[in-house]
Amino acid sequence: MTETARRLLRRPAAASAATIGLARLGEARAACARLANESDPDALHAFRVAVRRLRTVLRAFRRELKTVPKKLERQLRELTRATSGARDAEVQLAWLAQAGKPAGPGAPWLRARLAAQRDDAYRDALEDGTREFAEVERRLRRRLNGIAVSPRPGEPFAAALSRRVLEEQATLEQEAAATRSADDDGAVHRARIAVKRLRYLLEPLSESDATARDLVGRLKQLQDVLGEAHDLQVLVDTFGEAAADAAAERARHQHKRMVKGGTAAGRRAGPRPAPAGVLALAERAARRRHEVLERDLGAWHAGPLPQLLRDVGEWAALLPPLAPPTRRASARSAPAGARRSPRE
Repeated sequence: MTETARRLLRRPAAASAATIGLARLGEARAACARLANESDPDALHAFRVAVRRLRTVLRAFRRELKTVPKKLERQLRELTRATSGARDAEVQLAWLAQAGKPAGPGAPWLRARLAAQRDDAYRDALEDGTREFAEVERRLRRRLNGIAVSPRPGEPFAAALSRRVLEEQATLEQEAAATRSADDDGAVHRARIAVKRLRYLLEPLSESDATARDLVGRLKQLQDVLGEAHDLQVLVDTFGEAAADAAAERARHQHKRMVKGGTAAGRRAGPRPAPAGVLALAERAARRRHEVLERDLGAWHAGPLPQLLRDVGEWAALLPPLAPPTRRASARSAPAGARRSPRE
């Protein structure tokens, strides 16, 4: 571990949490600026990840960052939720592209539908989200700067980080256990969120700590498995609704032709809806989700996941000794205005 990391662990928890928060805020600001570039395919994903990392710091160290209004944290959460539709459409379009030509007759109509949804949601995120984030960023930066520049004495960041990591480790263990038998996406989604929060807590030290870096990499692999299962469930639900809409649209067009007689209504513009084709795609996605849960996630439960949880716990337990509580002079022995030692 580098001296920079040790210094971060030794500093008061509030000061180090604010320092990390400022770094995450800078990342979110840079990612937000990328949204204006329509040719950047990863802009929205980068912005959402940056905001989630920032929210993890604010949530985990809420007690230490108590001067940061909860309203700002809630506004960041709403920003993430507002961009969910656009991100879901991006993921589903990518899945359709990977499905290839055998995707079936429903794919062109579904692709056009998802592209329209993505573009509309992206436009809203650009127009409303960037403006709202700029306001939150300004207020949050002022608060975090005040904490980072003028820290108050308190427990070292190592103790606070260790406690939060162990809490998130326990949460992940509980949520992951539920994915063994639960076939609903709720358990998978909750476990996925727990993995993200734990991973984001470890990331600030991963560049200078080889063990933390290894844990982050393994957590990312687990997150990918849980994320694919969750995305596929959202995809199955979305495609099911699309199939119903395709059937309704097809019936309306057939009715219109019947009322006007023969083919008087003319050929529709754009891809034609094919409910059966869309349902076939949904079925394919459902089979893939079952495979991910049974094979991929099952393999994690068989050994790597319990080992990962143990390794996280051992790493967290080693943090406090790296930064023992600073010695504070008593009121009897220290004159008023005495300078703190360099260790403090």
